[in-house]
Amino acid sequence: MTAPRTPPMLPGGLPLFGHILALRRDPVALLLDGHARFGDVFSLRLPGARVTALIGPRAQGAFFAAAEDRLSARAVYGFTIPIFGRGVVYDATSEVMDEQMGPYSWPVAASSARSSARACRAISRGFSTISSAASTWSRW
Repeated sequence: MTAPRTPPMLPGGLPLFGHILALRRDPVALLLDGHARFGDVFSLRLPGARVTALIGPRAQGAFFAAAEDRLSARAVYGFTIPIFGRGVVYDATSEVMDEQMGPYSWPVAASSARSSARACRAISRGFSTISSAASTWSRW
């Protein structure tokens, strides 16, 4: 049996703070840098945590398709419990969570992820246009 591998760590960052300042300053540049250096899967340091970035449909598909005991979305999204409440989504049993999320889950096939990315890009462009217009109006 081979030892579990961990994704490569993005170099840099500050002691105790890790990459949080770079992430706050320009998150896109930080993630693009990690992707250019290491590909679709790499880690960065945040205060008190090692965070792994999964970029693209293949890497994200592996995460969402993995068994709960191997890669846990429940552990990642636990912060939502105070938002949604006890017994809802990530605080529920797997069966209840599947029932609750059923109408909202999307397939993670590469073609679906690509079309979702196109939709997100279009929405972002629309938001940017609306935001620019709102900014122009607020100057009046």
